[in-house]
Amino acid sequence: MAAFEIVELFGHFNYAIPFNLEEHVTAFIAPNGTGKTLCLRLIAALFAQKWSVFREIEFSRAIYRFNDGSVIEVRKRTAAAGGEPDADTGISLSLIRPQKSRPITWIPKLNGKGKGVPQIDRYVPFLTKVGLDRFRHDHTGEVFSAFEAVDLYSEMLPEALRDVVYGGCPVEVADIIKSIDCKLIETQRLLILSDQRLEGYYGRPRPNSTLAITRKAEKLKDIISKEMNDYAALSQTLDRSFPKRVINRPMMDDPADLSRQLAELDNKRLELGRKLVFRHANLTPLAG
Repeated sequence: MAAFEIVELFGHFNYAIPFNLEEHVTAFIAPNGTGKTLCLRLIAALFAQKWSVFREIEFSRAIYRFNDGSVIEVRKRTAAAGGEPDADTGISLSLIRPQKSRPITWIPKLNGKGKGVPQIDRYVPFLTKVGLDRFRHDHTGEVFSAFEAVDLYSEMLPEALRDVVYGGCPVEVADIIKSIDCKLIETQRLLILSDQRLEGYYGRPRPNSTLAITRKAEKLKDIISKEMNDYAALSQTLDRSFPKRVINRPMMDDPADLSRQLAELDNKRLELGRKLVFRHANLTPLAG
């Protein structure tokens, strides 16, 4: 992607963010509260197809410019009069290509009463259907609309179900979206929430949230403990078999050769000792 633009973020912020394609690093610096994180969320939302993010954030237009000259523009729109609030994503999406005279326009619109919605809880086991298009999180008690549930847990849902819920995304738009692998690392990246750990499902005790660094330390501790146990077991096995291995050795070394090896070992020990004394002398501060 070549650039990202946002118009009327919070009603009055306008940003144009070109991406450094040569160095592959772009720094976005602005005062707190001016929408840096929201811009990152909007960028990631397009490529993750999380349309609820666009509905949550106040803006007028979000523009994504690509290297081949193509442009995807997401606009805020007003829900139809009398329509159900949760049945409208509130956005329209247009793809403009240099070689095409007409843009491709698509409105992702939640089919709240469609046959796909009741199947969400089949794929997300910690959600329970509590209404026509309402789902409750079994651990936190939060209630989501089907629209929100599909976006939040899209990685657990088959693509066909998403198409039923939103209506199929045009192929040209989908090809561009899928061509870029975009990941957003949130500020809570060190926190592992309980609903990310599958061992808490199906009636088992719900695990507490924890820090990723704590999990890594526990994993490292387990690895070290296992290696030490393996070492102790191998050492004991070798100790027990040592006499037998000595007795069963096919031939003894020649005494002269053994003396030579011992002399070489003594010389090596003396050399290492001299190096150690030399380094110690260099590290000792001079008196006076």
